[in-house]
Amino acid sequence: MKHYKEIDLLNNLIEKYQLKLLSISATIEGTDLIPVQFQFQNKAFEVLIDDEYNDLSIKNDTLNVLLVLRELAIIDDSKDYLEWINFYNQNASSIKLLDYYKTMIPIVENIKSTFENGEIDYYISDLDFELNAGAMQILRDVY
Repeated sequence: MKHYKEIDLLNNLIEKYQLKLLSISATIEGTDLIPVQFQFQNKAFEVLIDDEYNDLSIKNDTLNVLLVLRELAIIDDSKDYLEWINFYNQNASSIKLLDYYKTMIPIVENIKSTFENGEIDYYISDLDFELNAGAMQILRDVY
């Protein structure tokens, strides 16, 4: 099996910040988003995951953390609620999703401030994620 430094970097991050998925819930009614409880430095909060590739069913802790960090980065990259909600093709009038987004902004800001470069990094390229290539393929094959 080929060794990927991206996986090592992700695992180091997991250890450094005590990152882990604590629980997974059923999708939010009317959406494809799955609420998960996530721990970052002994603080727990809910993150909504778009599990397009059914990765949460794989039961891989490293992959689970990658999914959460990726979602946090997507929130950070969106300029506002409408851009974020449109990215997921969800109903913009959802009060629950608007409240979630508002709640996540300060959480994301706090998390990204702990990263050395001030950005949330999950080390796996989006191209590898989408194409199931490189390190992503290893993670999905139960690393």
